[in-house]
Amino acid sequence: MPADIKQIQIPAYNEHGGAEQVDLIYSNPGADISYSVAWADNPPVVRVNSQVSDRVLDMARDDALARTQTNLISESRINHEGFPARDFVGRNVGGGIMDIRLIYTGQRLYMLIAAFPSANARREQDVVRFYNSFKMLASSSSIPQTIPTAPSRPN
Repeated sequence: MPADIKQIQIPAYNEHGGAEQVDLIYSNPGADISYSVAWADNPPVVRVNSQVSDRVLDMARDDALARTQTNLISESRINHEGFPARDFVGRNVGGGIMDIRLIYTGQRLYMLIAAFPSANARREQDVVRFYNSFKMLASSSSIPQTIPTAPSRPN
């Protein structure tokens, strides 16, 4: 992450109508961009979809779009280091753009997010660099298996 990483927990709604906490780290290197990574082992979206990767990724995408009140602009199915993944872009009514990559390892679901206040603030090379910096490492700790590096913006 490019600057001052913060860690919080956010709610993930479960199959019983309650909420479970999901870890999230984020960084705001400038007023016009935010990078974040959320992750959880066996989150509700995995359990509800019986660990079927396409269903897990579809529902995680749909939930992310609904919670952020964004519309799907584009999507591609990819493979990230041997794991099923999705890249998609959403746009809200105010023109904000979110680039999101979901990666499902079979045990853990990751969500990488690069958010911009407008299409003019978004730079493709920043998104690509952020996504490419995320590497899977063998670890069982409660922090992400990797800490991605995102480009910093000049002031």
